[in-house]
Amino acid sequence: MGMSEKSDKKVTITANKNSTVAGVNKVEYYITDKFYSDENSIDKAVSDNWSEYNEGSKPGLNENKLNYSYAKLTDNAGNTTYLSTKGVWYDTTDPKVKSAKATPDETKATVEVKGEDKQSGIANYYVLAKKKGESKPTKENVKSSGKKSDNGNVEVTGLTADTAYKFYCVIEDKCENLSDIKE
Repeated sequence: MGMSEKSDKKVTITANKNSTVAGVNKVEYYITDKFYSDENSIDKAVSDNWSEYNEGSKPGLNENKLNYSYAKLTDNAGNTTYLSTKGVWYDTTDPKVKSAKATPDETKATVEVKGEDKQSGIANYYVLAKKKGESKPTKENVKSSGKKSDNGNVEVTGLTADTAYKFYCVIEDKCENLSDIKE
């Protein structure tokens, strides 16, 4: 697929105005969810829909979908060069924890966490154990202080025997979006 991104991404096109003998006259761009494999396909599909690139107003990517960015550089002699990105997925959707099941054993517990992320995919699972009665953590606390796993089976160690615990779970996707907490 290409890259997955979370932060507000703007497309930057850099053309050295002196890189050709004729110099760069115009830079245009087009962003779509369609892939075009060659210059003829790009020109035919885009036709007159190119937008002039302006450094002060960079084009943005469409959220939660695949984006292909195309650039058309024209020099002062009328020669044209095309550039394109691989697909970029701008993911702002949080993953979801579907279930969490703890299996305690004296001073440790194995927590099986299941979830889904339909955008960039699940990267990590986090589990934080807190004694019953302690305040509920934030999802950022679970990530920073909890145990981590990349497969959904999280082993939590260092528990005190004969003590009641609550287990807090979050999932992080490949763009670092965090799910809501599941107890």
